[in-house]
Amino acid sequence: MSGSFGPLSQEEFKALVETPYGAAKLAIQKHDPLWGRDEPAPSEKRKWRVTLTQMVTMSGCVTVEAETEDEAELLADAIPDSKIDWNYRSTYSSEIDSVEPI
Repeated sequence: MSGSFGPLSQEEFKALVETPYGAAKLAIQKHDPLWGRDEPAPSEKRKWRVTLTQMVTMSGCVTVEAETEDEAELLADAIPDSKIDWNYRSTYSSEIDSVEPI
């Protein structure tokens, strides 16, 4: 044998073939969650895992000591985000990243 078998390498495929009865289905479903499942009836609902990303606006306030406004901006910009007390302001539209059956 040479090459690969879909998302599986030759070694992974061989190990899958040698698994005990029933274990292969679980391993294959890690790559294809619908493999080996009965097709749902047209009106049957199925559970799906939907991953989303949402853009938000946060605001934070820090105190710095500086001689000029420009120096104050430079000092504030150098403060790590983790050291700033952020407050949620608003949300922008959500975007769907992925949809997978579970």
